[in-house]
Amino acid sequence: MRRRLSWGSVRRAKSDAIAAECDDIVLVHGGSILKLDAARDGVPDRVIGYHGLNDVWEYKDPKKGRLRPAQEELIENWRGAPIRIVRGRDDALEALAYMRERARKGSL
Repeated sequence: MRRRLSWGSVRRAKSDAIAAECDDIVLVHGGSILKLDAARDGVPDRVIGYHGLNDVWEYKDPKKGRLRPAQEELIENWRGAPIRIVRGRDDALEALAYMRERARKGSL
């Protein structure tokens, strides 16, 4: 079952079109999504579940999307898997392929 899970109220950001397209890609490929974009400043937009793995994604506009200082600080100090910056369809597909390959190799 494919489900979108929300945490808090969803606010519309300028990267909504990119987020919607990438979310659709994840769901079409059988993944699940935990939306975090309504959380406090600096928290990445999504946790993606795919093939038994979790990945953390931050959506940004490919032309003008920049990380805010709170996001840069979190990325620098995060001790889990790297936070992936996703700037559109190609990045989302590449990230899912990487997760699929990690799952195939058994590297969690």
